[in-house]
Amino acid sequence: MLVNRDRAFPGWWALLPTLGAVLIISAGPNAWFNKNILGNKLVVWVGLISYPLYLWHWPLLSFARIIANGEPSKEIRFTLVLTSFLLAWLTYQFLEKHIRNNTTKFVVPSLSILMLFSLIFGLLTLNQTWGPRNSNPKLEIIVNAIGDWESTQSLQALKMNGQSFYFKEFDNQNVLLLGDSHIEQYIPRVVDYANKSSFVSKSVYFATQGGCPPIPGVYEDSHPGCGAFREEAIKFASNPIIESVAIGAYWNDYFIGQTKKAKDAYNNYEYYFLENGEKKYFRQGEAKKLALLSLEALLKKLSATKKVYLILDNPASKLFDPKTYFEGSRLGGLVSVKEISNRIPFDKEQEELRKELIDLAHRAGSIVIDPVPTLCPNNSCLILTNDGIPLYKDHNHLRPFFVKNSANYIDEIFKH
Repeated sequence: MLVNRDRAFPGWWALLPTLGAVLIISAGPNAWFNKNILGNKLVVWVGLISYPLYLWHWPLLSFARIIANGEPSKEIRFTLVLTSFLLAWLTYQFLEKHIRNNTTKFVVPSLSILMLFSLIFGLLTLNQTWGPRNSNPKLEIIVNAIGDWESTQSLQALKMNGQSFYFKEFDNQNVLLLGDSHIEQYIPRVVDYANKSSFVSKSVYFATQGGCPPIPGVYEDSHPGCGAFREEAIKFASNPIIESVAIGAYWNDYFIGQTKKAKDAYNNYEYYFLENGEKKYFRQGEAKKLALLSLEALLKKLSATKKVYLILDNPASKLFDPKTYFEGSRLGGLVSVKEISNRIPFDKEQEELRKELIDLAHRAGSIVIDPVPTLCPNNSCLILTNDGIPLYKDHNHLRPFFVKNSANYIDEIFKH
């Protein structure tokens, strides 16, 4: 708990476990803690298998993270830790004990040969004597796209009543961008725009939280902090210091994906509208209308005192996801890359939702920011650049380089 990525380790922090071990050893075997706790049979057993346990758990957890392209679920991590204990015991029982108790003259030479082989293997790998298993030149381009994300590291933090917002000094007006990760994805463009400003006197703020829709009344139980965050963000949006507000989100999920059966949805979340203490779920057909009315009311309220923009959603499709460009498995054989079409037709459901949100924004007195003409010219959505570089990091988020260079449709927010 005390040591994290912000603290240097090893360093003086390493003295804590070191001195602790010194004190335990110096206390002797008859000390109460050593005799009753460390001398417990279960603890002694863990100690016996501790080294193979150390050797097993890291590769298992590391490969799981690679396969999941991020942090694996708690269930998977727990299962892998248990598996590490089993493999550690087997290693200790049938390998370590066997080597320790073996009195033949072949043990030391055999181990020496294995160490020499490991050294040679490492040197050949270091010198790139043999090529990688996955050597397709397109592979690196696609792998770089998966998970490519520029979050809030280029912004300054701002704490407001326990909630974390972010801002960048700006030259024109105090602007707030409010929403989820589909607003956060525009940070590279906003930062670049602000850095090019010649006179800095005001700020552009980001109040974003992944999976937290900027729609009063909409919740999802695996995002327990969303309600408090949204309440504080909307309060900040109403503050007279904010001259204009841009609201956007993953509308395609909330108003399309969440209305489908779970097996056809974009994710496993279960959003609902909370009305008079009753949960009305999107998938049961009750929440969409209530959520749209709530969003319209928010836009209308804010538009009464300031300029408000509704940022429509970028297209989403499983065909955008770089993970689908692979054939085979990264664990089995050489991974090949599919030939990918550079464009796909704009989804009809998303087009209908787009029109519905445009009408909603106009009724509320808000200005529409529409990514579709840029991303889907002539109703045909771009997937790759002309050089074959994926524009999306997954099936619904745009990559930082494309946002920075091409998402000029959001510039309108800063020109007034």
